[in-house]
Amino acid sequence: MGWIEKIPERVTKIIAFITAIIVFLTLLEANLSLALTAILSIGALSVLFFCLHIVFKKKESPEEGRQMYSFSNKYRLIALFGAVLVPVVAAIILVKSISSSPFALLFDTDFSSGCSEWDNYIDEQGNAVGCKNGQYFLNLVDNSTYFMALWGEAGNEVAGIENIILQVEVVGPFDNDEAQVQGIGFGWNKWKGVTFAFDIVPEGRCRFVNNAKGTWHSFASSPIPGFVLTESHVLTVVIENDQARGFVNGKLCTVAKLEDYVPGYVGVVGKSAENGGELYFDNYKIFIYRWDHFPSYNWNPLNNYKWEHLHN
Repeated sequence: MGWIEKIPERVTKIIAFITAIIVFLTLLEANLSLALTAILSIGALSVLFFCLHIVFKKKESPEEGRQMYSFSNKYRLIALFGAVLVPVVAAIILVKSISSSPFALLFDTDFSSGCSEWDNYIDEQGNAVGCKNGQYFLNLVDNSTYFMALWGEAGNEVAGIENIILQVEVVGPFDNDEAQVQGIGFGWNKWKGVTFAFDIVPEGRCRFVNNAKGTWHSFASSPIPGFVLTESHVLTVVIENDQARGFVNGKLCTVAKLEDYVPGYVGVVGKSAENGGELYFDNYKIFIYRWDHFPSYNWNPLNNYKWEHLHN
C-alpha cells in the first residue's frame, strides 16, 4: 500500500484523537454546543478523507476502487463539497463559542418567587429583612447600623471560589442623605476574618469597605461616572484572587486590593437615611469564570452583556 493511500487514514486517526480530547474537555465543562461541534467536525472530515481515499484507490486500482464504493462524479462532488463546507462552518461556530464570553451564570434571582433562600426575619432591634413586591428589602430602624443580609444557598456554593462576579440592582428609594448606603456584601465567614462590601452613597461615590473587628471602614473610594441620584443603579464587583474592581451601571468606578480576603457568603448591605426606612434590591446575579472550575452547576453562557471592558 503506497504512502499516498495511507495519508487519509493517518490524518483521520489524528483528527479523531484530537477531537476525542476536545469532546472530553468540553463535556467536562458541560458545554454541549462545543462537544457537538467537535463531533460534527470529525464526522465531516472523516467523510472527506474517505472520499479522498476512494479517489487515490481508483488511481492505483480502478477495479478495487469501484468495489469499495461506487460514486458517480456528480455525487462525489456533492459529498466533497459538503465534507469541506461543514467543517468550515463548525470551526466558525467553535471559535465564536469559545470567544463569546469567559463568564458563566451561577445564580440568578429577581425575587419574584420570594426569598426563602435569603435572610428573612426581624431582629431584636426591629430591623427587618425579606421580600416585598418582587424585591428584596432592608427595613432599618437604626440608621447607625451598617447592615448585611445573606443569600444562604448561594453562600454554600461560592464560599470556596476565589474568582467571582457579583451583581445587584439597587433601587432605593434614594434620599439626599449621606448616611444612606446600598451595596453588595461578600466574603462573610461568620464574622471571622475580614468581611467586604462594595456600595454607593448619595453624594455620588462608590466605595469598597471592610469589617475586620466589628466596624466598617472605607478603604477605596471614587466618584461615580455620570451619577444621577434618582435612578436605580446596577452594581458589579469583579473579584480575581485578592483584586477587586467595582462597576456602577457598567462603568468602572474604583479598584482595590482585598487584604486578607477569604471567599465566603454573599448578600446585600445597607445603611438607612437619618430617618430610617426601607432599602430595596433586585436582580441579584452571580457569575464565575467559565474555565476556572469543574461544573457541578448548570452553565448558561452570557450573551446579553458586553464584558470586554472588564479586562481593560
